[in-house]
Amino acid sequence: MVSESIARATAERRERCYGARVFLRVLVTVLVLAAGCSAFPSDRSPSGALRLFLEAMADTGDDPTARARAFGLLAPDSRRALEARAREASAVSGRALPAYTMLVEGRYRLRFRPRTLRGFEERVVGDRAIVVVHGASGREQAEVPMVREGDAWRVVLVLPEATPTATAGSAE
Repeated sequence: MVSESIARATAERRERCYGARVFLRVLVTVLVLAAGCSAFPSDRSPSGALRLFLEAMADTGDDPTARARAFGLLAPDSRRALEARAREASAVSGRALPAYTMLVEGRYRLRFRPRTLRGFEERVVGDRAIVVVHGASGREQAEVPMVREGDAWRVVLVLPEATPTATAGSAE
């Protein structure tokens, strides 16, 4: 009798401990996921602004407003550089081209897929930041310069100097 009651008490204790362990594991998993990912990135942080830019660029093949959204997330110097290229392209084509059309539609592709957790690391110094994007495989990484514009962060596109093109009828 005594051994049966000890066995029953031990079994009940095991069941309570097992249930508590399962509950704690689920709770920890939910908390880690909630803390590690934000459902709605914001341009109030450098990594949030970069995520918004990458999402907009990924949508350029399907969403006609995506390039304009991505253009709005660029740093002022980057926007001015694309505006200058748009003016040049407009002069050559004979029709006005908006600056956001200098972002190539549907041809955007990441070199690697960012890690889901801790894939974006920020290094902020004043109104400038570098977002280090870590790849899912652990071997890739990219550094993206960012700049603060008011309360928001913007992506700095590093563009090569635009070379003047010869317009129709001009001598080379």
